[in-house]
Amino acid sequence: MVLAAAAAALSLAVGAVAVQGGGTLCTSVHWAAVHKTAGVLLTAVLPTAVISAWNLSSGGPAGDTPALLASLAMLALLAGTAAWLWRARRA
Repeated sequence: MVLAAAAAALSLAVGAVAVQGGGTLCTSVHWAAVHKTAGVLLTAVLPTAVISAWNLSSGGPAGDTPALLASLAMLALLAGTAAWLWRARRA
């Protein structure tokens, strides 16, 4: 019971941070429109679509290893996008 409540709170916090990050990216003057669009697509739209497809599919692989690998791949995507945006910012 407590673990489920903690997971729900963490999920809500991650969602709030994602919305704030997207808002900050879109209103910032440090990136061009193409960078902002790519950043939102790679950090918000693509992960949401992949996670939704994973959760809604009933034929996904069983066990914890595929989920761990998917989470690590998502983390690598987000870190790579953040690094790319950091390098592409206007000074």
